[in-house]
Amino acid sequence: MKRPIHLSMITAAVLAATVAGAVEATIAIGDTEAAVLEALGEPSGYIRMDGMQMLYYDRGHVKINDGVVSEVSLISDAQLTARRKAAEDERMRKAQREAERRNELQLEGLAIKRRMLESGELDGATAQNQVDAWSDFRNRYPGVPVETQLASALQRLELQLDRNRTEAEGRQRDLEIQLRIAELQERVARTEQRARDAEQRARDAEDDSRRSRYSYTYPVNVTHYPVQTSHSSHHAHSPATSSETCTTTKTTFGTGAIRQEVTRTTCAPTVSSSRTVIQSRLHTEIPSRHLGITALHMRGNAGARITF
Repeated sequence: MKRPIHLSMITAAVLAATVAGAVEATIAIGDTEAAVLEALGEPSGYIRMDGMQMLYYDRGHVKINDGVVSEVSLISDAQLTARRKAAEDERMRKAQREAERRNELQLEGLAIKRRMLESGELDGATAQNQVDAWSDFRNRYPGVPVETQLASALQRLELQLDRNRTEAEGRQRDLEIQLRIAELQERVARTEQRARDAEQRARDAEDDSRRSRYSYTYPVNVTHYPVQTSHSSHHAHSPATSSETCTTTKTTFGTGAIRQEVTRTTCAPTVSSSRTVIQSRLHTEIPSRHLGITALHMRGNAGARITF
């Protein structure tokens, strides 16, 4: 079924067309740019290129080619007013929807904030996590005030960062001290080793000096005293007797305060095997500080070296 057309609607349409026609009648195809500017005023925007201009007004636009009007598309004042009113109504409706949405977000945010505070879900979190949580909450629910909670979390975070920085600096100082101690210990060890080496060299030098001071070479005088001896040897278990022929040799080492006499007796028995009796006697007339004889070096028949 067709809907009836009211007379008022027809009247409004005719009036709008009449007004639009009147506006367009003031600007006709072929008018100059100066005539357009005189009738409509300065445009709110325009495009110019290659001899063509497009002038934009609130009511529409006018196209000019080579300085004359080639196209007119304008609406009446009533149409412009209706368009503006429709735009304002839409803006108001949009603002209302936004206000309603903000109100819903605020109610939702207040409920969530109350739950977070009452449950204490952030009490065991780190300061950084608390700052992140309240920052995200503020961005999501800008109408719900959380400045107090965020400021408290930021303060705790700052204190935590200060403690971390202090601990890190302390660990760095401890590490530097340990490295310094290790370096000093190494230096002390090297110094002690050098001192021990120097002390050993000093002792070696002192020993060499002492040996050089108390080392003497004496001539060796060897004197032979041939002695012929014959005697009988009686044994308790054997009635038999035997005779021996012995030769005694006396040797003197050194002269003066230091000398050694060695008596060597060699016997050739008639029955038993020969035997040798050696008696040694050392005559020393050295002061008490020289009594530490360390070695007696024999050099054949040329001489003897006695080291103290």
